[in-house]
Amino acid sequence: MFKNSIFYSFEKLSPKLISVLLLPILLRLIKPELWAEITLLLALQLLISYFLTQGDERSILKFTTEEEVLYRSFTSLLRISLLVLVLFEIFGYFFETLPFSLQYGLPFRFMYVSTVIISVNKLLLAKLRSLEKSTEIFKSSFFESLFINSIQLLFVAITVQLDGYDSRVIVTVYFLVQLFGNLFKFLYFAKSIEFKLTLVLKNLLAKKPKDFLKFSNISFLILISNYFVNWQDKFFVEIIFGLKELGIYSVTTRISNLGLVFISSILIAAYSKYWPKTVVDNTDYQVQKITGDIILISSYTMAALMLIVVSVGQYVFPTSYETSINMIDLATVLIFLQTIVLIFSIDLGRISNLKRIYFFNLAVIILQVSIYNLYSFENLEEIFILQIITMLIFIIAFFWKTVLLFIKEFTISILLISASVLITTFYQSSGSQILQLSSFLLSLFFASNVLQRWIKLDSN
Repeated sequence: MFKNSIFYSFEKLSPKLISVLLLPILLRLIKPELWAEITLLLALQLLISYFLTQGDERSILKFTTEEEVLYRSFTSLLRISLLVLVLFEIFGYFFETLPFSLQYGLPFRFMYVSTVIISVNKLLLAKLRSLEKSTEIFKSSFFESLFINSIQLLFVAITVQLDGYDSRVIVTVYFLVQLFGNLFKFLYFAKSIEFKLTLVLKNLLAKKPKDFLKFSNISFLILISNYFVNWQDKFFVEIIFGLKELGIYSVTTRISNLGLVFISSILIAAYSKYWPKTVVDNTDYQVQKITGDIILISSYTMAALMLIVVSVGQYVFPTSYETSINMIDLATVLIFLQTIVLIFSIDLGRISNLKRIYFFNLAVIILQVSIYNLYSFENLEEIFILQIITMLIFIIAFFWKTVLLFIKEFTISILLISASVLITTFYQSSGSQILQLSSFLLSLFFASNVLQRWIKLDSN
């Protein structure tokens, strides 16, 4: 499993990692308000893509032997995307100003067309994963990491030089480059799986199989509920604090999400191994062992990320984003809790009981939205604290038996992350160079531990 997971990790992590490495340069070219607009459009992009794919990318992983489901999902996506485009154009004709300080124009249109291509790529990528073509996935990710992120930075720099620091053309260029990059990925994916246009025409109006549709529906509900759990805070930050503060907040979440992306890539390899219908049922021990191992990998990953960012962040990011660095401890704790729920889905997906995660997400969303509307927030840190507390409450309420099953792993994780938070807090309050150096060295030690444990997953 390690062999596939390392390819999936590179596929999911490398674009995010490159974007974060280039982020300090990009943030010197984009003021917080424009970065906030890009963040909101990216948030809408992810939401729209879920409605276009309808959870089919997960079903393709489970129903690996049924070839026609890919083409039926593809044609369904095209039909829905055309309908949504017409609705957007009608709405944009009457209402140029959208909610959350967004405007309907070229940036939004480029974002939407890019979203359609990204959604198609999700289906093709799921097929490649089901065929275990990890090498092709690796190559496509390498291309995306270099092309999209580097060209985006180049064109943004040219736009700033020609049109100024405050130009909204920056946002247009950002999504235009994304569009062409994903178009090239689509052509590569189509060639890799030998995508047949004849089967597209044959299944143009065909319906998806009932079992496939049933699994897609619950996957869609989980993806949508996951989206609101993970992204609703950005919308409320914009409402409560404004675009500038959202720009600062989104930098913190973008950095911390590296940990989430890394754990998700390991989980994809686990899903590919344990979710398919052809997998026999005598895998309880392997699933339990790998679940415990990934919980520890997640805690070491978040601790390492927290300490490395707090120790070197001030040298990398502009001073206008200093607050972003100071909130990284809270952000990584939150991401750890989010990965726990995803890790539990290895076994729940295997036994087709993903509805439990949907109800968990729904409970979290309802409580968080209620508090957002009732409590008067004074700073961005309180947004993170709210999410951490609500996630803790419902993880214990919904998964207390599973938590007890992995009590050893959770005890180690809590001690590890608590120690990292204390070191981070003391360093931020004192500015001690000894604590700074200690944080950096400790982060390297934790990262090496992550690598060792990750390699051992191959034995499962």
